[in-house]
Amino acid sequence: MDTAADRVENAPANAPANAPAPEVPQLHATERRVLGVLIEKGLTTPEYYPMTVNALIAGCNQKNNRDPVTQLDETAMVDTLRSLEAKGLAASVIADTGRVNRWRQDLGRKFELNAVLLGIVGELLLRGAQSEGDLRGRASRMRPIETLDVLRELLAHLRGKKFVVRLSPEGSARGVRWTHTLGPHEEPAANQEVDSAPTLFAKPTHHEPAGTSAPVAPAPDLLARILALEQRVARLETLSGPSS
Repeated sequence: MDTAADRVENAPANAPANAPAPEVPQLHATERRVLGVLIEKGLTTPEYYPMTVNALIAGCNQKNNRDPVTQLDETAMVDTLRSLEAKGLAASVIADTGRVNRWRQDLGRKFELNAVLLGIVGELLLRGAQSEGDLRGRASRMRPIETLDVLRELLAHLRGKKFVVRLSPEGSARGVRWTHTLGPHEEPAANQEVDSAPTLFAKPTHHEPAGTSAPVAPAPDLLARILALEQRVARLETLSGPSS
């Protein structure tokens, strides 16, 4: 069914037909969370959309359908919204009452993503890398995705727009995992597809706004090197025998 939200998200960006496509933005963790919530709430609860700052804080900090769980405050939220606005990914609108400003996402308008594609991107922003099965089930709460084959067609479309990357090796069929390209991801470098531009996963140079609680995990390749060194030391000790 064609809803008002779908018609808004399907509206083309105000750009000449021959203009080059804008580059996929690189966002820090809080920007990704806020943008994901704007997408999610716009598709699932359009009666409360656009959203107030307080509603966005509650949506970002809720414990279900989020990974990791955050504790954003008003300062972090306002700073993040202004940053997204400067990048053309969010906009402030005046409520009908004229008393409280509300916020909407403009990712769909800027990159010409319809509601189904936005749901997939929003789900990846909220939870990070996921298997195709999990992604289909979770994104379907925003807009239905009938089968895995349909999901794969949608992912192929998003891949062509440089919005998603396949993490599993090409040719594998079980447990295939995907993630977005709007920021760094947690998968080992060996699983990145070879034709992806390295800059897609570069860590942003700016600082996170105050009030975030995203954990910093050790790099997977560092853990692998530590484990290899430990195993090498153990072999050397075995070969040398007990010390006298």
